[in-house]
Amino acid sequence: MDIDTIRSGKTTDGVRYLELFLKEYISIFGGTVNAGCPKCLTDYLNRYKNHMKTTNNTSGYKLLAKYQNIPLEFGSQILVNDENITKEYADILLSQPGGHRFFLEQPDLNSKATLEANLKAAEDKLANLSDKARAKTREAATAAVDEAKAALDAFVEPQTPADVEDLSKVVITLEDDDFVTHPELTEQGHKVGDSVIVDAEKFNGTGEIEAFGLENKV
Repeated sequence: MDIDTIRSGKTTDGVRYLELFLKEYISIFGGTVNAGCPKCLTDYLNRYKNHMKTTNNTSGYKLLAKYQNIPLEFGSQILVNDENITKEYADILLSQPGGHRFFLEQPDLNSKATLEANLKAAEDKLANLSDKARAKTREAATAAVDEAKAALDAFVEPQTPADVEDLSKVVITLEDDDFVTHPELTEQGHKVGDSVIVDAEKFNGTGEIEAFGLENKV
């Protein structure tokens, strides 16, 4: 959005873009603003855009073109687009009925790459806060970094061996009970703690193993 649109444009509800922009600007950088100074407004916009470049697209979310600058929620004065969208904003949009319709792309929330991107975005937002930012704004940004770090620390890489190439196979770790119900495991040279590849169809509805189809260790 250019400076002329911000200065003179309005939402469909009649709210001035200038009012929305300045509120968003203050929430990030803190301090006071001079809405009547054209040069100041240009400086604010440039600073805002430079700030957004550090987090642009790191969330992994992209909105459809027709939903760019959509209000965050009913009555909200925050307009969401691909430049300022965050996971927090995306969660709010997705919580609305049919919220998935707003999005062109959504990240895999369980991937390590997404968790790393979330942490970087949170760290960038905290690092770019003005010294004059409100205490609550800084506290929220710090909490977001801590939350993102905790999520990344808790991530566990899937332990799928490279030689298991299709979904008809699963990998299990042998336990004591397996040797009681399947004494042939000892004859095959297995021991407790071994990981073995098993035919997926050998699992019954309760998740118990009915038979071991393969003898090879992982």
